[in-house]
Amino acid sequence: MNPTKEALIKASELPMSVVIVGVGDADEMQKMVELDSDNGLLSVGGKTAKRDIVQFVRFLDQKYQKDMNELVAAVLKELPKQFIEYQKKK
Repeated sequence: MNPTKEALIKASELPMSVVIVGVGDADEMQKMVELDSDNGLLSVGGKTAKRDIVQFVRFLDQKYQKDMNELVAAVLKELPKQFIEYQKKK
C-alpha cells in the first residue's frame, strides 16, 4: 500500500484526479477509504500530499444500486474542488 500512497503523493502536484469505484470486499474497501483522504491529506514516510486528489465511491452501497445517477454524482462530487485547489497552488 505504501507504493500506492507514494505515487498519489507525487501525483498530488499534477493537474489530475483519481477516481476509484470499489467493487470488492469490505477489507479492501477500507484501504480505499484511507487513500481518499477526506479526513486529512495522505502521508507516508514523512511526505504529505499537496492536496486531496482521490475520490472513492463504494459501488455496492444501497443508494447507488437504486439510482445510477447517485453513483455518477458521487464519483464526480470532488472533482471541481480538486481542480480549484490545483489552480490555487500553481
